[in-house]
Amino acid sequence: MEGMDLYELLSPVIVLIVTVLSGFLTKLIHEKTKNTTLAGILGRLNEVVWDEVKAAEQVAVKSIKLAKDPSSDGGMKITDAEAREIKQRVLRRIKENVGIKGLMKLGKVLGLNDRGVTEMIEAKIESAVLDMVTKTNP
Repeated sequence: MEGMDLYELLSPVIVLIVTVLSGFLTKLIHEKTKNTTLAGILGRLNEVVWDEVKAAEQVAVKSIKLAKDPSSDGGMKITDAEAREIKQRVLRRIKENVGIKGLMKLGKVLGLNDRGVTEMIEAKIESAVLDMVTKTNP
C-alpha cells in the first residue's frame, strides 16, 4: 500500500518533469535547427553575392570602361547611374540564384520583410564591392 501511495504521489511530479524536459529539448532542437538553417542560407547568400559581384566586375564594369575615352571628363570611371544600374542587375541576379523559397526562409529566420531582405542583400553587395576594390587597390 505504501509503495502504491508513493507511486500515486510521485507520478504527477514525474509526468510534469518529463513534460518540461520534453518541451526544453524540443526548443533546443528547434533553435539548433534554426541556427543551422540560418548559417546555411547566409553562407549560400555570401557565395552568390561574391560570385555575382565578381561577374559584374568582369563583364559590365570592364565593358563600360573599355567603351569610354580615357581623355574625356571622368576618364574611364563609371558614372553613378551606371553603378546603380549594375547594382540593380547584380541584386536581380542574386535574388534569382537564391530563389523565392530561399529569400522567404531568410526573411523568416531573420524576422525581415521583403524590403529588409533586399536592404540586407544590397549591404552585402556594397561590402563585396568594397572588399574587391581594397584588394585590387591596397
